[in-house]
Amino acid sequence: MSRRIRIGIHPQSPAGPVLLRAPAFEAARQALADDVEWVWYAHGTMTPAQFASGAIDVALTGATPPITIQAAGADIVYLAVGQPRPRSGAIVVPKDSPVQRLEQLAGRRIGFAVGSWHTAFVALALDGAGRSFRDITPVSFVDSAGRVDPSAVDAWVARPEEIDAPELRTLVAVGDVWSNRSVSFARRETVARAPEVLGRFVAALDAAGRWLGRHPAEAAALLEQGSPVARDALERGIRQQSGAEGLGPADAAFAQEQQRVADVLAAAGVLVGVRIGDAVDNGSAAVWAHAQEARREAALGA
Repeated sequence: MSRRIRIGIHPQSPAGPVLLRAPAFEAARQALADDVEWVWYAHGTMTPAQFASGAIDVALTGATPPITIQAAGADIVYLAVGQPRPRSGAIVVPKDSPVQRLEQLAGRRIGFAVGSWHTAFVALALDGAGRSFRDITPVSFVDSAGRVDPSAVDAWVARPEEIDAPELRTLVAVGDVWSNRSVSFARRETVARAPEVLGRFVAALDAAGRWLGRHPAEAAALLEQGSPVARDALERGIRQQSGAEGLGPADAAFAQEQQRVADVLAAAGVLVGVRIGDAVDNGSAAVWAHAQEARREAALGA
């Protein structure tokens, strides 16, 4: 029997933990048990290191990690992309901050989860304001359990449930900059040798994401374990992003947007340039054929 596919799971990609923990997906887990190994790690920003070490074959992240991994020379295929998440975050400042516009952040400190989709968001936002990622000092709050100390930064990327806090002022929201879709990707050799297994996984992940959107309270209770975010905040964040559930294949529009992210990061010297089109191709077609079959089987058995 061939080696099991190792799928990375972490708190920042909530459909993964939901798939692993919700009783509703026990049958899906059992169907994948002989072919899949679930690899838990503490934070999504660890994904490039997990991938480079060979610890995982499949990852669930936002925009930045797959570009980082591709820039390091890995041959990957985008398996699936999520729906736009316009309310997934914002760059904010304290209400009484002298900073009124994005371009005024030049020379200042911005707090965010460096290496996550936040990096792409900050870089794109600054680029749109005529500035560069080079112009700011990134301050990562990954090591502080995801909590930012406002006294240590001038602005930061707020979580969805924090955006409307009365003591904060939004400079730019995610939806003003780009779609910020979730992504799933895998090693090309994994896609080539196990499209049927990956198809069943994608179908299950899609179902878990949709379940999460319909059951925010139950999902928050499941996600609280291993997350730095409290249950009530998790639930507010899920409700804030209602409608962002559901997966589809990576298409030309996604590739174009992801290429823009890669180009902006390369221009700022964050990463070397990559061709996103090399990872968005027919490699995932067989995966999606099997995913659609798994969906039909699940509908018949419901």
